[in-house]
Amino acid sequence: MILDLTNVPFTRRNSYMVISYITDQFRLFGRKIAEDEGLYLRSVRGDCRMNPLIAHLVPTYQGKAADYTYYSDGTEIVVELKAADAKIEIIFAEENTLLIRGQGEGIGLEFDRLAGSESLYDYVITIPYKEREFYEANLFRNASKYIFGSRKGKKSFAQDWQEQTAKACKIIYEAVDGEFEATVEEAQVEWKFREYTFSFDEKLAEVKKEFAEFCNTMPEVPDEYEEEKKLAVKSFDHWHEYNLVQKPEMGDLVRDLKAKGYGIYLCSNASVRMLTCYKEVLPAVECFDGILFSAEVLCMKPQKEMYGHFFERFGLKPEECYFIDDLPNNIAGAKACGMDGYCFADGDVEKLKRTLYESVLS
Repeated sequence: MILDLTNVPFTRRNSYMVISYITDQFRLFGRKIAEDEGLYLRSVRGDCRMNPLIAHLVPTYQGKAADYTYYSDGTEIVVELKAADAKIEIIFAEENTLLIRGQGEGIGLEFDRLAGSESLYDYVITIPYKEREFYEANLFRNASKYIFGSRKGKKSFAQDWQEQTAKACKIIYEAVDGEFEATVEEAQVEWKFREYTFSFDEKLAEVKKEFAEFCNTMPEVPDEYEEEKKLAVKSFDHWHEYNLVQKPEMGDLVRDLKAKGYGIYLCSNASVRMLTCYKEVLPAVECFDGILFSAEVLCMKPQKEMYGHFFERFGLKPEECYFIDDLPNNIAGAKACGMDGYCFADGDVEKLKRTLYESVLS
């Protein structure tokens, strides 16, 4: 099993920390939450919905951001640098503790953007413990704090302090003698000092065993259905090719409306997976002035919030828009928000054209 971290977050049972790969397409409540594409540590606690990011994970080589590839089998994330024989492995040693190991000369990892000017009381402080030193990242914006430790290698942090908060902050891990090990623990209320004596390899084996036991609880597919199983996997990977059928006549209508000077927008109930393939399946996609998918704003048509996000994102007035949808409830929801519409349930494009050109746009 290989996880696509753009769609399925990496986490462990009972944890509120997850790691995702966030692309430039991702939006939350209609806004872009990440400045750069990459791996991000984020929180899924309910009170963090508006600002869930904890840090941008930036692999480095000889102190500079490095290009990388990654994969995850559900038990760990393995990051491999493109320009060097070096890798970073990330596991959940416990439900609230990440254990990270970097191997290879010059390898490093930065937890960037731990703080930002958009939130007060975000900062990092040093906590001495016996002969060791930990960093506490207090993130008021998502109601938690995180304890960063180092078991091997070198650890440091850079912070641009501004009045009550840090304007910018990052924690930096670097390999010494070709290796570093780091821990990141969520401590929402109080952190109890401890040594983190567990072995990376032993914890990885424990996680793999736990994951295998979980997978074994899933029902087995009988051998006689092996072909159907393969077809199901193929259908999942290529779902848009099998489930979304273009209507070429709709593409012609969209191009004609665009040529007449009308703005064309899409407001669709769709998962984040649609962000990766809509250009392949949407007819006349080049004509659209704006596209909003429900997964980006965590609500759906016919909820009034969905239409509200749509109007706000594109600066539109409801009374100046005309909405076309194949579900009566979605049309009713649009009308309740002041936007008139047409139910396209019968799929008759010619009928739609007559309605638009003879009644609505005449």
